[in-house]
Amino acid sequence: MKHILGVSAGYHDAAVAVVREDGEIVFAAHSERYSKIKNDPTLSIELVDAAYNFDIDTIAYYERPWMHNLQQATN
Repeated sequence: MKHILGVSAGYHDAAVAVVREDGEIVFAAHSERYSKIKNDPTLSIELVDAAYNFDIDTIAYYERPWMHNLQQATN
C-alpha cells in the first residue's frame, strides 16, 4: 500500500504525518516531542527517521506563503 508523507515546518510548530492511500493516518507527530523545544519550527532528524520507517511513496509539503507575507506586512 502506498504512503504519503505530509510535512509542515518552518513556522511555529513543525509536524509530519504519514497517511495511507486509503486515508488512514498511520503516524503523526510534532517536532517538539522529539526535540523537547516548545513550538519547535524545525524538523528534528529523529522525527523524520520515525516517519521514514514507513515505505514513503509521495511527499507533500504544506505551506501558505500568502499568509506568511500577509503576517509580515501587518507587523
